[in-house]
Amino acid sequence: MERSIRPHGLTTLAVLNFIFAGFKTLGFLVSLAALGCVSAAGTSGQAVEQEMIGYMLVFSIIDLALAGLLIVSGIGYLKINRITGRVFGSVWALAEIVKAFVIIWFGASMGMEFNLGTMVSFIYPLLTLFFVNIVFRDLWRRRSADSVRQESSDSQAAPAESPTGHIRLLTAQYIRQTLRGIQGILFLLLTLTFFLVMASVSLLPIEATTKQLIEMGGQPEDSRQYLKPGVERVAAVFFNWLLDEGTGEGYAIGTQEFHTEEASSDWNRYLVQEQPALLSFIFSIMTALLPVLTSFLVFNQISQDAKRKGYRYLLLRTTRSSIYFGKFISSLFVLLPIIILSVTTIAVYIHFKLQLYPFQDILSWSLRAMLALSILSLPSIAFCLFFSALFNSSFGSLAISSLWLGFYPIIARLIKDSAHFMGFLQYLHPLKIAYFLYHPEWWVVVLAAVGCILYAAVFTGGGYIYFKRKSL
Repeated sequence: MERSIRPHGLTTLAVLNFIFAGFKTLGFLVSLAALGCVSAAGTSGQAVEQEMIGYMLVFSIIDLALAGLLIVSGIGYLKINRITGRVFGSVWALAEIVKAFVIIWFGASMGMEFNLGTMVSFIYPLLTLFFVNIVFRDLWRRRSADSVRQESSDSQAAPAESPTGHIRLLTAQYIRQTLRGIQGILFLLLTLTFFLVMASVSLLPIEATTKQLIEMGGQPEDSRQYLKPGVERVAAVFFNWLLDEGTGEGYAIGTQEFHTEEASSDWNRYLVQEQPALLSFIFSIMTALLPVLTSFLVFNQISQDAKRKGYRYLLLRTTRSSIYFGKFISSLFVLLPIIILSVTTIAVYIHFKLQLYPFQDILSWSLRAMLALSILSLPSIAFCLFFSALFNSSFGSLAISSLWLGFYPIIARLIKDSAHFMGFLQYLHPLKIAYFLYHPEWWVVVLAAVGCILYAAVFTGGGYIYFKRKSL
C-alpha cells in the first residue's frame, strides 16, 4: 500500500485555511447579528440605509461561501487531492482576489474605504496561488512515497566536483526545502502582514485628516499642503529620539525650519526635509522589525536536520562548508524578494494614493531602503544561523535569536538613557549600525555597510567553525 508524503508546509496551509474559515464564519454570524439590530432600528422608526443593508448581506453570504471553499481545500491539502486541494484552493484564492478588487473599485459607493490595510487581504490568496501551483505542484501528480523520493533524488543529480557547484546545488535545494516547510510559509505570511499593517497604521491619521478636509470643502492639493509640514514635525521628533540626536528643544514647531543646538541634527533634517519624511518614518520601523522577523525564517535551518541526524547521509556526497554556506545563501534569496515586494508596495501606494512627494524622490528613497534592508539582512541571517548551529533545539534557537535581535536594542537603549557612558552597548547589535545606512554622508553609509558586513562575517565564521567541529 502506497503511503503519501505530505510536506509540513502543506499541512501548515491546511491549518491556516481552517483558521481563516473560522474567522469568516464568525464574521458571518456577527454580520447577521448586526443586520438584526439594524432591522430592529428600522422597524422602530429610525432611518436605515437599505442599500448598506444589502451590501452587508451580500458580502456576508460571499464570506460564508468562501469559508466553505477554505475548509474543502484544507481537507484537500491534507489528503493531497488535486481537485479538492489544488483546484478548490486556486478557486478560493481567485475569488478572494476578485472580492478585494470589487471593494477597491466600488468601495466608496458601498461605504468601504480603500487603504493599505485593504491590500493585506491580497497576501494569503496570492501566497496560496504561489504555493499550490508552483511550490507544491509536483504533489498533485505524484502521491506515492517512492515517487516523491525519486523526484527528490532526480532534483539532486550528481553533484558538481567544485565547492562552488556544491553550494549552488544545495542552495537551490534549501530554497525549495524552506518554502515547503513550516517556517517558510509562516515567515512570508507574517513578514508581509507585519510590514503592510505597520505602514497602514502609520498612514491612518493622514488618510483620516485628508478625508475630513475634503469633506469640509477643501481640495486635495490644499490638504497635501496642510499635512506635509505636520508630518515633517512629527517625524522630526521621532527621529530626534530614535537617532539620539540632541534634546529636540530647538525645533521651531510653528515653521518648517529646524534649529537644534547640535550640528549632528543635519541627519534628522536630511531624513525629514530632503527625503520623504513619511517614507523615512515607515522604513525606519521596517528596519527595526526585519532582524526579529528574520529569526522566524532561519531559526531551524541547521538545528532541524542536526536533530534528525540527516547530515550524516548528506556528508557522504558533499562538505560541511557547502551545507553551511548553502543555508546562508538560500535564506538570503528567500528574504530579499520579500524586502523588495514590501518596499515597492508601500512606496507605490503612498505615491498614487497620498501624492505627497514627487515620484523621483519616492523612487530613489525606496531603492535606498531596499539596499539598507538587504545589507541589514546579512548580519541578521548570520546571527540566527550561528545559534541554529549552536543548538539542536529549534525552539531554543528561535528563543535566543528573537530575544537578541528583538529585545536587546530596547534594553541597550534603556541602559544608555540611564547611563550615557554605556551608549557603546547599542553598537553590539547590527540595528544601530544599520540606521547609519540612511545617513546623508556617503562615507558614513559606506562605513555602516562595512560594519554590517563585518558583523555578518564574524558570526558566519563563528557558526561555520562550530558547525565544522560539531558531531553530526
